[in-house]
Amino acid sequence: MPPPEEELEKPTGGTDILRAADAGRHEEAIQSLQEDPQRIQLRDRDGLTCLHHAARKGHSALAKELLRYRADLKAQDQWGMTPLHRAVAKGHLPVVELLLTARAEIRAKNTRGLTAFDFARAHHDGKMTQFLSSFSSPEA
Repeated sequence: MPPPEEELEKPTGGTDILRAADAGRHEEAIQSLQEDPQRIQLRDRDGLTCLHHAARKGHSALAKELLRYRADLKAQDQWGMTPLHRAVAKGHLPVVELLLTARAEIRAKNTRGLTAFDFARAHHDGKMTQFLSSFSSPEA
């Protein structure tokens, strides 16, 4: 089960690029990737990637750039959460749209067996649920 949101507010054990992604420091994150594109694979101690951090904070422009550097849409943190799970759980519709357009797996399940649809429903986010349904049936 993911920790309470207050424990997720800061990247844990992250490097500068992870902190930059979390804070939405677009230029800093991209400069780091230009210096070493392999940094796109870095994770913090909880398994979150740069894309997880950008997605959960709603940094859509940065998420778009990270995808250009081939950020892994299927990456799962220690709770099995993908960047899509994180964006849906926080209600960041522009990031969700970006991830789904890039072919994020809408039916991916976390370690508790929950999908993005489950998070949208749990947050009583009708708009998000409707948007996700436009990409795929929740029961499929």
